[in-house]
Amino acid sequence: MSEASEAVIEPAIECPGGNVHEDRRMVALRGLRRPQLHLPFDPSKAIVFRRVHSHIGRVGALCADLRREQLSRGLAGAALDALQFPVFAIDRAGTLLMANSAGDRSLREGSPLAIRQDRLHSPDPAIAARLEGALRAAASQRGSAFSATVRATLWLLRVVPLQEPCGAALVYANTPDADPVRSRTLASLLRFTQAEADVACMLADGLSPKEIAFERDVSLHTIRTQVRGIFEKAGVRRQADLTRLLLSVPPIHGEPV
Repeated sequence: MSEASEAVIEPAIECPGGNVHEDRRMVALRGLRRPQLHLPFDPSKAIVFRRVHSHIGRVGALCADLRREQLSRGLAGAALDALQFPVFAIDRAGTLLMANSAGDRSLREGSPLAIRQDRLHSPDPAIAARLEGALRAAASQRGSAFSATVRATLWLLRVVPLQEPCGAALVYANTPDADPVRSRTLASLLRFTQAEADVACMLADGLSPKEIAFERDVSLHTIRTQVRGIFEKAGVRRQADLTRLLLSVPPIHGEPV
């Protein structure tokens, strides 16, 4: 039985000696089975089965672990693909472990980041130096963030360490004006009324209460009352704090308009 990390387990193959899981990297005897009409094992096969029977339980546990790992990886990939901004998982050396769909797309279409020799880097020396510093911080379990301008577009990058001994980290990249959070998402997330959610989005866009009152054709008193309710539910005291909070909400594919 060879090492089977990341092996894809195929359905069991029925054979006279038992069930065998097989792929390009592994052949695993999982259990012994003797069909009713099967002839007795000859002495050489009986010797082999006696030698391997103590390992059958461990093989079964390995197969179960592989299935759980495949499920876990699949769920993690699906969760990252739901995000509308690029996310990259990298190890301590900067080697790319995985990227979500938005990340793959950003590497093709041009962003602060690129792939060179399987490593996440930047063609811009200044950005590359800041990314390297962020990776060193992540290796020490410290998160960091920085901005970069590429082709007149401002990008915000954040490197978040993962709580694993391998020193892996997640790299998030986004533009401030890309896909703002939807008002119905805010209504669900922060228990805003729909009117409060709409006003909160306008506040995050930098509009003053007076400008919002004019745009919504309501009294300034009404908007100020809604702003107080928004601040109380969001746990903030200033418009700048509310804007920072709303920008931290990750946009999700398929969320309600």
